[in-house]
Amino acid sequence: MILSDPNRAEAFLQMYRDSAGYREFHASPDAQRLLDGETFGGILDRLLQTATDPTFPGALLPRPDAGTLRFYLASPDARQWRMATECLIAFCGPSHSDFSGRTAQPTPGDAVERLLFGQPGIHAVGRFRIAPEKGTLPALKALLRMVASFHAVPEMRVAAREPTSVLLQRFRYALLAQNEEEVDRIWTELRSDMHLDALNLTFLRVQHLAAFGKWAAIRAMPQWEHLLGVRRPTRVTQDLAEALYASALQLHEDEDAPADLIQRYSRDARADARQLLSRPGDPARSPGLLKLLALEAVMDSDARDQWHARLSLIAQTEPSTPFSRLWRRLLRAGLISEPPSQRAATPARELGLPQLIATDQPPGVPTARAVLLAADAQGTLEGYRAAAEYVAQLSEQDLAALMARPWVQALWHEIEEHSGGIRTPRNWGEWVRLLDDEGFTNSFALAEQGAAEWDITMQLADPPAVGALADALLDVREGTARERFSQALPVLVEWLANDPRYPNGSLLPVYRSLLSILALNPRRGSSELQAVGVLALGILMMAGADAGAYRDTLDELGLIAETSRGQASLDWLIDMLELTAQAPAAEPAAREAFCYQSMDVIRPDAHWLEDRHRRLLHQVLRSLGQELAKVPWLASPPREAEGVIGSAIESLPPLRIGIYSLLESAANRARQVIQEINERLQISVNSEQEGSERLKALARNSDVLIVAPASAKHAATLYITQHRPKEATTLFAHGKGASSLLRALEEFARTTSGV
Repeated sequence: MILSDPNRAEAFLQMYRDSAGYREFHASPDAQRLLDGETFGGILDRLLQTATDPTFPGALLPRPDAGTLRFYLASPDARQWRMATECLIAFCGPSHSDFSGRTAQPTPGDAVERLLFGQPGIHAVGRFRIAPEKGTLPALKALLRMVASFHAVPEMRVAAREPTSVLLQRFRYALLAQNEEEVDRIWTELRSDMHLDALNLTFLRVQHLAAFGKWAAIRAMPQWEHLLGVRRPTRVTQDLAEALYASALQLHEDEDAPADLIQRYSRDARADARQLLSRPGDPARSPGLLKLLALEAVMDSDARDQWHARLSLIAQTEPSTPFSRLWRRLLRAGLISEPPSQRAATPARELGLPQLIATDQPPGVPTARAVLLAADAQGTLEGYRAAAEYVAQLSEQDLAALMARPWVQALWHEIEEHSGGIRTPRNWGEWVRLLDDEGFTNSFALAEQGAAEWDITMQLADPPAVGALADALLDVREGTARERFSQALPVLVEWLANDPRYPNGSLLPVYRSLLSILALNPRRGSSELQAVGVLALGILMMAGADAGAYRDTLDELGLIAETSRGQASLDWLIDMLELTAQAPAAEPAAREAFCYQSMDVIRPDAHWLEDRHRRLLHQVLRSLGQELAKVPWLASPPREAEGVIGSAIESLPPLRIGIYSLLESAANRARQVIQEINERLQISVNSEQEGSERLKALARNSDVLIVAPASAKHAATLYITQHRPKEATTLFAHGKGASSLLRALEEFARTTSGV
């Protein structure tokens, strides 16, 4: 199938039929020739159906052309492209066609190829012709045999399956890049090839919807009730809490009537909330869980006794968060009171630990049972490790007595399975050191849970800790340790990007280590490039006067650009070039060198440049103080450049377009280019970090809203989704810069206009 979504594949196939002139071709005399009792046109129709055939790795698209036949082979990703090209060469290679296995470049001015080569979601396209002197009908028979082989020999697909670990890594990269089409495609592959069971697939679907702020969709899932009652990863619990609060309570909180909010909570959300709060883990990193706990503490004395002091401390420590604002409203309304000062002074990280362990008594069986139950109820890595350490202190006789009861034995095995027992890491440094341990088989699951629980301000609070982690990342050895680390790398990058202080200058050594690792990775897709963007932004914006860090970063970006050529990386490279124009230049000569290196990388692929690309590059080069005359192939104004691909944005009717990105300069550049292309569009830009009346107006009033969540603080994106009308169009840019923002609108325009 040519695209991951069957509906999109069907829509694309119809557009291709119309643009390729199939009606005229089928009316020609050639269409009446027969092949094994089937019309010639019928054979071509069967080949066209590969575009919607889930067993075929892409699509075989015939195109009538002046009495001859031209074909395109298109695939949605690199793996399927390799499979399709190998089979096509085997079935219809030199003996029937001129297909070489290479990707093709679009013909300037060709509307059919513009549709095909510019279609989002298509990774590679090849072009070939049937050799007339060798017979058209034998070649068509060979192509039909190739298609049939994928139906008759399922092993062809199974043998090429990617490992589950690789698919999960790519799923995380796609979430980080906010590439929803890729997220959905990988999830579909995980399901169709039975990589995961139904429950774990549901967990991934929750994380998918949460990443795009689709809280109501999570609450509407048929599995919602089941999800509340099962053991869940910490991240899923946090997402469910956000979904419950956002869909049932957030709008009532905004009305600033705390008593009414409590009534709504009791009536519409409490039953579900109590199931989530029965095992909340460490709620400090989840605004939804904190808010639900606050409302439950108003209504329930047990919850108040257990959580009151900690909630108060969190509100005092982080006064500007959405939870803290709710807490102050509850205080002002007299619905809750401040705890005694001596309780509120307890460090937040200690309040969640099983208090049973803090005893002077020798370890014993009754306490061990209670500790295991407490750790299971808490559901955190810290609790699991504390329980494992307590059990390890038991004598052999006491340990045998503890495990004599089947329910205790089952509970202990479950804790060990989820946490690794006494090897449970307490931070990323310990996690990295455990990668060489043969028994550390659940490294990825622990990385995910750690990322959901570990507080970055506590883990990396001082330069020695930052330096130690940066060095440990570079010291990961090849082999099993490197494979485990690579799988979890997008989780670590996302953890850094979710830092409230990101980009955080104190973490510069960690950013640099991870960027060096990614620069040396030869297998990079478009989603991995967005992880590079997260780190590059952190380094370039925070390098300050550190010329060495600045120069090394541009060298590594240049290496990545050189090894990631092609259409998929074009918007990313322009985003990076734009970032150098925005960030302080610690070494102007290095910036100029990177600029011209980028131009050299783009030039061979200049046929991919669209009107929006050229306009934006003109802006960026001017802001960098570079002369367009030094780039002659780009020097012509966009409209005058020969063979330039126009923009579908030009066809949009008068609309109100909203742009949200924390990179204000990127949003403004995108606005300028959009207005140059289509003066009928009304563009509004917002770069605020938290909710405001201006941001609410943008969310409510924009016909189309483009959001760059890879560079947006969580509070603001959550605020947008809460106030965005359900029927309104929201587009998520895959990257941080203006090029990615423009690409999101361009793809929307193509979809709506059929261009």
